[in-house]
Formats: sequence, structure tokens, C-alpha cells
Amino acid sequence: MHRSGPKSPCPACGRTKDTDCAWAHDIIFCHQGSTNGVGNLKIGDVIKADGTEWALTSRKGGFDGAAAVFRPHRPRPRFQASTHPREAVRKQADVAAARVALSGFYDAFQRAWDVPDFHSLTPDQLREATTLITAAHERGVLLGGMVQQLWREAPEMAERHRDRFEGYRRSIQAQLNDLQHFRSYYLGEVI
Repeated sequence: MHRSGPKSPCPACGRTKDTDCAWAHDIIFCHQGSTNGVGNLKIGDVIKADGTEWALTSRKGGFDGAAAVFRPHRPRPRFQASTHPREAVRKQADVAAARVALSGFYDAFQRAWDVPDFHSLTPDQLREATTLITAAHERGVLLGGMVQQLWREAPEMAERHRDRFEGYRRSIQAQLNDLQHFRSYYLGEVI
């Protein structure tokens, strides 16, 4: 352990007046007296001394608790999400499959939405309309459970599709309710 003095200044504060500061290859004890010291540094602040970065780890070190303690600075590793190739490929495949499924739902919705007023349909057209509306509704319900995870994993897909998808689901539900009401009250069917 080296000590501060006239011929060896403290690497942290430059103290030379006495031997109150001490250091070794892996630690510096810098005395916090009325003169010198490291003043306004906070825990975690880094200084450069003798070509090495030192981090302030404590202000109450040493025998009397009046020394700032520095240890060699080790930068924290930055957090990185897993970039395993299989996960990236799986995510791309999930997003591609979701795009296809959403596109299919949008097409089914549009076919159901284009159905004319129920009062003007023939019985065959009404059966076809019922099939279209029911199929679009079922597709929306099935897809609704799957897309929630997609929205979390692929925020760009959520930004692009969430509002449209939810709006279409509400609309197709309302259209299905109208169809059931029409069949029940106007045609006398038991649903």
C-alpha cells in the first residue's frame, strides 16, 4: 500500500501534505479532511487517475470513516434482448403468418360488409349472407385471441393493424346481431 506524501501525491486528490491518503493497485482511500479531498463527487462518479478510471464506491471508508473509497471502474454491460437466430426467424414467421391471417379476416369482413339490406334479399341470398357474416365473425373471434400476443411482440404490427382490426371486429359483431334480429323477428326463426 502506497501513502501520500511530498514525493508521492494521492492519485485522486493530489494530496502531498501528509500520509492520510493510501492506495494500492485495486483501491484508493482518499482522506476527506478540511483541505483537498474529492469534494462534490457522488457515489458512482468516475475519475481518471494514472490512466485508469476509478469509481467512487463509498465516502465512509478507512479506519476512521473519513476516506473516500475508489475502486477500478467496470462499466455495466448494456442489456440486450436475445438475438438468437432461431428466435428472430420464429418472430418473422409469426409476423408473416399474422399478416396473412389479418388479410384473410379483412377480406372476409369486406365480403360480409358488402351484403345488401336483409329485407331485399331472396332466401338463397340470405343463406349466403348468413354464411359470409358468420364466417367473418368466427374468423375475427379466433384471430382475436392470437393477435394479443402479436401486439406485444411486434409493436409495429400493433400500430399498423390494431385499430382497424378492433373496429372490424366490433362492426362484424353488430352486423351478426342485426342478422340474428332480422331472422328472429322478421322470419320467425328460433335462434
